[in-house]
Amino acid sequence: MPVLSAVSGRFRHDGAVPLNGDEIRAVLRTVLARVSECEGAWRLVGTASSVVRGVAIEAADIDVLFRERSTLDLWFQCLSVDAAVDTAPTWLENGAQYFARVRVGPVIVELSTVEIEADGDTMECFGSGPWQHFDTIEVDGHEVTVVANELRLITEIARQRPERYQPLMEHMASSGCDIDLIKRGLPAVGATDDQVEAVIRAVARVPDVAIVRARVASDSSVAAAVGGSGPPVVFEAGSPGDSATWREVTPLVRAFARTIAYNRLGYDPRVAALPTIARLTREREVSGDEFDFDDAVLQCDGLDRPGALDAIPVAVLLAGRPNIPSDYPSWYRQYFADTSWRREFSHLSRRARVTDISDAGHNIPQEAPAAVARAVEWVLAESGRPAAGAASGGG
Repeated sequence: MPVLSAVSGRFRHDGAVPLNGDEIRAVLRTVLARVSECEGAWRLVGTASSVVRGVAIEAADIDVLFRERSTLDLWFQCLSVDAAVDTAPTWLENGAQYFARVRVGPVIVELSTVEIEADGDTMECFGSGPWQHFDTIEVDGHEVTVVANELRLITEIARQRPERYQPLMEHMASSGCDIDLIKRGLPAVGATDDQVEAVIRAVARVPDVAIVRARVASDSSVAAAVGGSGPPVVFEAGSPGDSATWREVTPLVRAFARTIAYNRLGYDPRVAALPTIARLTREREVSGDEFDFDDAVLQCDGLDRPGALDAIPVAVLLAGRPNIPSDYPSWYRQYFADTSWRREFSHLSRRARVTDISDAGHNIPQEAPAAVARAVEWVLAESGRPAAGAASGGG
């Protein structure tokens, strides 16, 4: 006789009404009492594993994953005594899984192996992932092994289900997560670098950013936005910009480091870039040929010497396309369209890395913030200051 007392009396038919956490726990109590003598590895997976943790998504049924077919057979034998049988254990060729389905009261419980060969540990239902990355929760004295939230997130992003992965990210942002596991897993399901960084930004527990002022002279101070934890990374904007230059970059970097973005002494937000450049042109009254920016930039502090920075890590990001406004002086536009002089910065260090950002222009921090964050992570790793929660060696 089917067990009907495990859940509330709301009508369901094939998951027509979503299961809430209490109902899932009620079914689990019934199931685990029946299979208490069964040995073998299993995991609660799928949406029910998220709901039972308190993630605000909907679950239509309960999915249990098994490492061995023999364990699934034992569970089925125990459950089929009382539960209604929809599908006896059978091999599903298309899904590469050994599968059974029963009903505990009106709730569908699916039992399955997923027998796909995989070397990685970042998939929810195959490979070593579910057996290596899991949590254990207690339901009325029973231990329930639940697949890791990180693997659930990777699954739902791969399936392009924002109604599921958005609540998962919100839950993980408040409860914490394994950033490295997510960073390793998302590329395996086709996520781009920028998509990975966007997810990391959403799930990382980022402290509030504080605006602090440091006195640098008797009558002057410098304002800085400070946030995150870990090795400090200082961001300085070019003239006449301000710390807002890095507004897209610092949230990504705060996932693994402490960011300090400041406005330089004397910064005046009323000064725009074009008037400054135009004034420079008028004052010098020279053409681009007569004014050598290469010397002006690289001869500062002796930086024209190859290897001047010895083995200090240097990351050089090069814009792949020019985007200087047409009303800027022609010599200025011509100069910034040429990336060869920037590439020379790599000669300053024996540990330099040059990255061409093909889809970004002069304003790389706004157009390709993930590339900047990866460069910062690389510099930290090369400096012996590994980013908190980041993979060894950086990106």
